[in-house]
Amino acid sequence: ISATGDGEAILRVALARGIAARVAAGLAIAAAVTAALAELRAVTGATAGAIAVSADGWAALQLSPAMPIAAIVDGVARDSMGRGA
Repeated sequence: ISATGDGEAILRVALARGIAARVAAGLAIAAAVTAALAELRAVTGATAGAIAVSADGWAALQLSPAMPIAAIVDGVARDSMGRGA
């Protein structure tokens, strides 16, 4: 799990730990990332992004569309807005 954004907020809610705990409790990885980012927003009002990689896949999500990310999904390049290249 990797996180970026408002560092103090990420540490305040222990974002990566929150994601890992949710996955350990049985939540799907994408749902765990979504829930942890929602908690960060609710508790701190801040924005962040997280990339979580699991044994069977990955989830890349962010709260701010201005936060650039790129990924390959099913062989297609995607940007932070989910658009194919």
